[in-house]
Amino acid sequence: MPGISFAIPIDHAKKFLERVELRRAAGKIKRGRRYMGLTILTLTEPIRIELEAKTGIKDLNNGVVVWQVVVGSPAYLAGVKPGDVITNINGTQIRSSSQVYDKINVDDKLFISIRRGEMTLTVTVVPEQINDNDPHQRL
Repeated sequence: MPGISFAIPIDHAKKFLERVELRRAAGKIKRGRRYMGLTILTLTEPIRIELEAKTGIKDLNNGVVVWQVVVGSPAYLAGVKPGDVITNINGTQIRSSSQVYDKINVDDKLFISIRRGEMTLTVTVVPEQINDNDPHQRL
């Protein structure tokens, strides 16, 4: 979806890192990382307007837009495609990218509701564990 870009204000990034540290200290984040193989963008008003103009998707008030899908990743194998809008994961309405990252790290199996054009689909993704000590694993 050319033409969409975003920036993260530094104060948001700092708050995010503080929350991660608090969660790690409380034992809520497992050692290592997990991934689905997605690059996502929180659905802001400008992105929503552009998405509606390009794809015809209407009535979106929340979600994250799938920007890229890594070929061969868990999300790719489940059928997630660029341009999909993730609106719900395991019964939780998704309003930001950070919620998706939280779900990846907490839930072993993700039942994801996505909007693709006028259709609403559900796919199942099982995030993979990444070994932080393996230099060949990049995501």
